[in-house]
Amino acid sequence: MPRSIARIGCAALLLAASPAFAAGLGRPTIPWENSFAAGVRKAQEEQRPILIEFYLHSCGVCKKMEEETLHDPEVVKAAGAFVPIRIEVTEDTATPRILGIGSAMPEFRVLALDREVLARSIGFSGPGEFKAMLDKTGLSFRKHGEILKGEEARKAGRIGEVL
Repeated sequence: MPRSIARIGCAALLLAASPAFAAGLGRPTIPWENSFAAGVRKAQEEQRPILIEFYLHSCGVCKKMEEETLHDPEVVKAAGAFVPIRIEVTEDTATPRILGIGSAMPEFRVLALDREVLARSIGFSGPGEFKAMLDKTGLSFRKHGEILKGEEARKAGRIGEVL
């Protein structure tokens, strides 16, 4: 019996030290798309707005945002209203250039189905602030069960209203 306990202990230690565990296994996670084109297609098919993050692997603020905000259960839940796309700006240089992304990272944008920018956040945001942005813009798409494009949502005054 002590031998099996030792094996279980070793297995747990190996799991805890593994990159998958360190990357957030077991924590709430936003299901990011890694391709802008695929994410846009999915958003159009599912009639959901787009949440896009532009980041750098080497960015300290990006890592802080990942750890403190993007794994927060309430933020993950709020992000479920969107098709989330994550772009590492040194791996995909075309998308940030086309969308006019600057050098400050991370940059988040909420896009309507017509790709109009509804919200933008640059740098670190805590979970409460980030969730509030998602709630305000994500709910602006619905009016009596219909998806509104960005400008239509603004004109209808439906930003942030639960219908």
